[in-house]
Amino acid sequence: MSNPTPSDTQDFLQDENTLAIQVADDIKIQGNIDRVIGDTWSVVFDPKHIKLIKSSGYVFIEFIKDKKLHSGKAQLIRLDTEKATVIIAKPNNLQSRPIRTAPRARVELPAAIIISRTKTEGERFIPRTDNRIVDLSFAGAKIVCKVAFERGDEDFLVLSCLDKGNTTVKDKQIYLHARKVREAGPSPLADFPYAYGFQFDIAFPIFKKMIGDFVLTL
Repeated sequence: MSNPTPSDTQDFLQDENTLAIQVADDIKIQGNIDRVIGDTWSVVFDPKHIKLIKSSGYVFIEFIKDKKLHSGKAQLIRLDTEKATVIIAKPNNLQSRPIRTAPRARVELPAAIIISRTKTEGERFIPRTDNRIVDLSFAGAKIVCKVAFERGDEDFLVLSCLDKGNTTVKDKQIYLHARKVREAGPSPLADFPYAYGFQFDIAFPIFKKMIGDFVLTL
């Protein structure tokens, strides 16, 4: 299993309360640091992801602190799948590097959104006509909407096209898994009063490159 590059994890993490654990090649899961007890950290993960963590040994972690990205191997002390919690020892040897800022641009791109629901409720689809991406980078986006999301809506699939004039151009379409980070009002568009900040959790490298190239041309 190879270690992720610092830039990849920086785009993945949200703030200084989150920590990423690599569970396989190019697969990382994000948790929230719940408590610090001496030289150990308690980290809470999504129950759907906790089973991806091996039950013993060392794990490769990355986190943000003091405007730097820190990475290293940490000893896994305890794995509690019922509480979706991991106890790890603070690494002795950490590598650090300054945080870089992902290039971003102000845009106005229609975006369809699919919201993941429970098996009984199914998925909710919101068409392109009801949403606009107004700020975009390969790490995330600000999206404004005609209708507010419901409480508990967290997992999203964002479908858009990096060609405002023709949303059917296949080689410019992007499909990105995202999670809602926060409400990000006010909206710059009166017809789309609800504004949200999104973090792209999973993005195929080709889509990240497409967004990066698109942003740099604006």
